[in-house]
Amino acid sequence: MSTVCHLIFVYGTLQRGENDYPYWLADEAEAVFVARARTVSRYPFFVNLPPDHSECLPCVLNFPDCNVSGCAQVEGEVYLVSAKMKAWLDVLKDIAGGTHVSVPTPVELCEAPSASFRARGGSTAASLTWPGTVAGEAVTVTAALYFSAKGYPEDWSSPTPRSSSRLISKFSVASMLRLYGDRFNGGVPAHLRETRNSAKAKVMQAELNALPEAYWPPSTIAYRAATAKARAAQADEEHTSDTPLIPCYGAPLFPKPMILFIIDGIGDNTYRELGGRTPLEVVAGVPVLPRCEYSPARESALAHSLSVTEEMLVDSAAAGAALCETVNEHVTPGINVVTRHGVSGLMDPYMAGKSCGSDTAHLSIFGYPPTTYYRGRGAYEALGAGLELEDEDVAFKGNFSTFADRTEELWGDEDPALEAKAVLSTSSAHQYVTHRRCDRDFAAEGPVLCNDLNGTTVATDLHGIPFEYPHTIKMLYATEHRCGVALSGARRVVRADGSSEVLGMLSDKITGTDPLMDGQLLLHCKPTVGEGHPEYAAAAYTCRLVEAASAVLTRRLKAHPVNEARRQHNRAVAARLADEAGTSGSNTVARKNVANLVLFRGAAKKGWVPTFVVRHGLHGLILAPTCIIKGLGICCGLRGEVCHACDPTGQESLRGATGDYHSDLMVKVRAALHALRIECPSSHEAAVTAALQSTATTAQQASRIIDPQYNFVVIHVKGVDNAGHDRNLKLKLEMLRRSGLAMEALWSALPAGATMAVIADHSTPLGLGDHCCEPVPVSVAVKRATSDGALSAFPIDGVEYYSEMMVASGALGRFRGDELIPLMKRVHHHYHYV
Repeated sequence: MSTVCHLIFVYGTLQRGENDYPYWLADEAEAVFVARARTVSRYPFFVNLPPDHSECLPCVLNFPDCNVSGCAQVEGEVYLVSAKMKAWLDVLKDIAGGTHVSVPTPVELCEAPSASFRARGGSTAASLTWPGTVAGEAVTVTAALYFSAKGYPEDWSSPTPRSSSRLISKFSVASMLRLYGDRFNGGVPAHLRETRNSAKAKVMQAELNALPEAYWPPSTIAYRAATAKARAAQADEEHTSDTPLIPCYGAPLFPKPMILFIIDGIGDNTYRELGGRTPLEVVAGVPVLPRCEYSPARESALAHSLSVTEEMLVDSAAAGAALCETVNEHVTPGINVVTRHGVSGLMDPYMAGKSCGSDTAHLSIFGYPPTTYYRGRGAYEALGAGLELEDEDVAFKGNFSTFADRTEELWGDEDPALEAKAVLSTSSAHQYVTHRRCDRDFAAEGPVLCNDLNGTTVATDLHGIPFEYPHTIKMLYATEHRCGVALSGARRVVRADGSSEVLGMLSDKITGTDPLMDGQLLLHCKPTVGEGHPEYAAAAYTCRLVEAASAVLTRRLKAHPVNEARRQHNRAVAARLADEAGTSGSNTVARKNVANLVLFRGAAKKGWVPTFVVRHGLHGLILAPTCIIKGLGICCGLRGEVCHACDPTGQESLRGATGDYHSDLMVKVRAALHALRIECPSSHEAAVTAALQSTATTAQQASRIIDPQYNFVVIHVKGVDNAGHDRNLKLKLEMLRRSGLAMEALWSALPAGATMAVIADHSTPLGLGDHCCEPVPVSVAVKRATSDGALSAFPIDGVEYYSEMMVASGALGRFRGDELIPLMKRVHHHYHYV
């Protein structure tokens, strides 16, 4: 452990939880948090907001107590750091280039020194003079403060500055984003910025390399290893200025990883037949308290409602025995691994008492207020499916569905009685949706249909009136019955005389056509704004387009060979049933629904969302085969690429992780470990060498190939939620069991210092079959370097089981979803919060 001997005062992006903190100060050996503090004098403090966004940073000028209105005592934090850390900070602040100057400055502590500071020697640290405490007086110390010396705007002192914020006393990324939106880039670390900023990372790395070898940060060690590898791989290649030889990093620390394991729809109710426990408690192994014995006199309504196998319903005694056996075989203590090693609590994904969809819940959990950033499910589903959206396109979450078609013989539904009843009870002007999901097992037919329907043009509305130009339908298969759908947006047309006009302006302020329940009429698309709204005309135009697109797709689907094959299958099933009438022991094949309708839901344009690295200072990856979750993550700036060298297309890394009941969760575990470069497949080194040998590989690409530098990974498990919607107890227990095995394997492989959290985005009780407003269980733990992998320094709250009720007694209490990421960061860097 290094000797800490320099007091520094930091503000802005270097404070705990802010963007640069994980890459510079978040090191237990090199930096010790002392206390929150503020400057004794008043200084000009503002946020630099240049138009090109290249250097958007908080700035303090060394003009103590200057006569400018708005100057204030700057609030920040005092750290005791090693000589190595001080050298790294000097590089970050470009002391050599004169961008900042480091000046000893009097600051007063706002609280008592931290326990971790006292444990590391406190005032006895080398070269540190610590003042005695006088009752009733603030403790004042002298700490190095980094003042901006150049590069700040000249109008900073203006009452209405254009290139900076007004003068402030404290800073947070969240508040700046609320105030300035996309003008604020959060001071993102140089090595994580866009390719055009990689030159700054190279300069920073060169300066880090010039430090004495004892001061070399991990980035320099990795940089030199990458350099050697690149030179060996590219020794015989000629390079131009566009393809530099050496990749660049530009940051001294590669923070230990954080894993967010999301089990969709995990929460449930207690059931008497499960011993007064929830399905999660059964898998976690929570004891049966009080004991609830099975009563043969009571009919097992649970078994019926949860679709437990028919064999279990032969008689009540057999049902009870079979249910007990099913329960016992799914007990998986691995689902408790994070809970046992950390702290737990309850979380309201959006807000207390509010049920919500997965998209709203995830947006809140990722730290983006849905009331500000939510536009609709459509853009998330489309982006997650892989559709490329233009800014003016309107996207939808699409379902391949089934309606009772009066123009066809009754061969299009798995339930002929329901189909006949629907046809008789509705007029020809309406479409009765018998099944919102035509078939969950649609992985073979779905891509075929999407491929054939993609590019369909819609030239006129239902009345034959031409649109302003022929709009195009974009479609891409997602999972199961789902697809991403988008309608091409406004197009600028240049006329012969040089003038131009925007045609076909669309709006996402419309309703969808999805009735949200089986056995309901197809809805008509309507504007969600009144006639006086500026977007009303575009919304009304878009509604006409959606209705026309729905009709065009239905015409093409009805004639498609996929659906004709399903009708033929249903005819064959009917004939077999007729032949087997009166016989016993028949084993017929079920009928299939035809996909003769696409439901449109959640209209949305892309919109703007601050990237995850700007919002949280974390460089993240999302592993979610479910397109709406993957697309939402992509919208927030999470990447979906595990390893560009091993999987350039991004399709192979998650093969087998399907997002349904057949999903192989261990595929996601291996992908996470591969992306974090903890455990790579045997082919990884050869793939990296081949990629580096390519003359098309740039320095920035080479850096990402060698190490994408992820420090945050989201793993999403969908099957548990599906089982809740399907009211299937056995499948919910099975998916929870597999989730527990995946969690245990992931925890075992993570290095010391890594943090893992397990949560749900909402509860989907079996008895309800839909989302509800109950809070969800949360556990967060840091893996420590001890013989048994338990925590040695971070407190454990003693909760043993990951369950809806047991975690209620945990140390985290109850909180909202938008507090999760900051909480994870505090737990991860707990040594600076003690």
